[in-house]
Amino acid sequence: MHHSLEVPEILCLIFKSDLPQSDLFNCALVCRLWGTWAQDVLWSTFRVPLQQLVQVLASVKKTRITRDSESVLYLEIGHIEEPGWRRFLALSNKITQIIVDCGLTETSLERIELARQTFNGVPFGQLQTLKMGIDDGQHETIRLMTVSSLTSVYLRCTYFQDDSMAWVVDNLPSLVPNVAHFGTGWITKLDVSQYSALKHIEIYDQPVQPRLWESLGSCQLLEKIVLTGCMDVAEWPETWRMDYVHFPVLRVVKIRLGHPRLTLKLMSRSRMPMLECLRWDAWTGPGNHIVYDGIVPHLKTFSPKLDIDMLYDSSNLTEDEEWMADSDDDCW
Repeated sequence: MHHSLEVPEILCLIFKSDLPQSDLFNCALVCRLWGTWAQDVLWSTFRVPLQQLVQVLASVKKTRITRDSESVLYLEIGHIEEPGWRRFLALSNKITQIIVDCGLTETSLERIELARQTFNGVPFGQLQTLKMGIDDGQHETIRLMTVSSLTSVYLRCTYFQDDSMAWVVDNLPSLVPNVAHFGTGWITKLDVSQYSALKHIEIYDQPVQPRLWESLGSCQLLEKIVLTGCMDVAEWPETWRMDYVHFPVLRVVKIRLGHPRLTLKLMSRSRMPMLECLRWDAWTGPGNHIVYDGIVPHLKTFSPKLDIDMLYDSSNLTEDEEWMADSDDDCW
């Protein structure tokens, strides 16, 4: 092996140069030196499953619990000794992306908190992306990874209990003040006005409440909105407090699997001077002409940057436009 391939700085540059995960795994098997640096990059670059991480703490017992027809894997962590806690701290503080692919039992969370108080140290200091891969109806597991360094948070909230919904609405904004990308399912009374850094939001499987849409207008950096499975605007018992909602820098709006009236209502209530891409899904079917005819005069007046001839559903995209329609930064 050439001596240059034993220099840590050179190895780090190579390993961080957008290598596929499979190639990094192979690099980690070359020798002990390569393994050390390749593993560091693997932990810090790719999305790590929670289930894989917590197993360094102590022995783990797995069980499945069914909640509202969804079977969720839960882990019960055994007694945590100091060496296990130190390994966990070292690895968790390398991670930048994590996916919650299991729940932690109440006993497990209590043992993690006890280890933190006993042995000191704060995990997940570098975490930037948190994604829920399960929907267990509770927020306790994700609270462990809710740190101020997060910039992207994606929640599955279909079965969230009332106390968990309240935690998301009341506590999450102050815990993660720098979130730029936010995705969520059904959360009643959601208000995103406190997310001052928000640039991209995705909402799925819930009616769009007037309060939520109006709060989006207060996000001065918001550039992209994606609505999936949001069939209508919930105008009762809430009502609109504003005649229209102003979005100063919004560039992209995508509505998937929504009824035509959703697009019509939201666009007619909005002023989007920087809008460049408006797309609604082909699943809206024969009602598409209702949307088009209803909003074109409005868009010509209030969204002058939008090419009216380029309004499209998903069947009209060219390859060059794909980044606006179904780009990699869409989470759901």
